[in-house]
Amino acid sequence: MKLELGRNYSRNQLHQIVGAGSKQSYVPEREGVILCGCFDPELNVRAPSEIDAGPGPRVISGAKRLASANYPIPVFLKRRFNSWEFVGHFKCTGHSQDPKDLYPNVKRRKDAVLVLYLE
Repeated sequence: MKLELGRNYSRNQLHQIVGAGSKQSYVPEREGVILCGCFDPELNVRAPSEIDAGPGPRVISGAKRLASANYPIPVFLKRRFNSWEFVGHFKCTGHSQDPKDLYPNVKRRKDAVLVLYLE
């Protein structure tokens, strides 16, 4: 199935389209390859250009894997329960854990420990 820009997909559909990976992860992967990004704008108010990673060890390791991925991935934003809008293919161009980058004069989630920059 070809992804359509602006179309909403369920997590089951995403699982089939991108080729498996976790249905719960925000960066599902298979064999170390990030398959897509699924981001909630309530937690990532600057998504899809900036993604705020929270403090959990799985979240941080997923963020770091995405930061080191040198390829574009399909990105989806949560629009309501089990409804994820395809917003395009993005590549991570960098990341930061510097407090100056995490908490400048922009709105971020309060527990962000790492920010990913996507283009």
